[in-house]
Amino acid sequence: MMPYERLDSWGACHALTLCIYEATKPLLERDPDIAARLRLAALLSASKLARGAGTGCRTLMRQCAQLSAGHLSEVGYYLKLAQALNLISPQTFQKLYALRGRASFYLWKELLAGSGQPKNERRNDGEWGCQMQ
Repeated sequence: MMPYERLDSWGACHALTLCIYEATKPLLERDPDIAARLRLAALLSASKLARGAGTGCRTLMRQCAQLSAGHLSEVGYYLKLAQALNLISPQTFQKLYALRGRASFYLWKELLAGSGQPKNERRNDGEWGCQMQ
């Protein structure tokens, strides 16, 4: 198991990324710019945590976690924009925005705990599942 896989925040960001990729498939034809930016922001939220956890350095981990928090904020904005432009349904918005909130919660929980290092265990993948319809 990679170090980042033990982070609850990474698990939540990874689940968010998978759900956003699935939810934005139809959006790619209607507005490829917003779809691409939304996908990239979600991807970067998880990948920054993977980078930080892989360094073994608390300072770098904290910096990467702060960058991840910024990307989660971008995800929130792009979701609100997509909803305002009627590019995604209210149900899709609610599901994705809730997942973004969960990822942000775990990220800040780990940041405020000061460790920023992976814990011994992470939630089961099934608990992060995304049921998009």
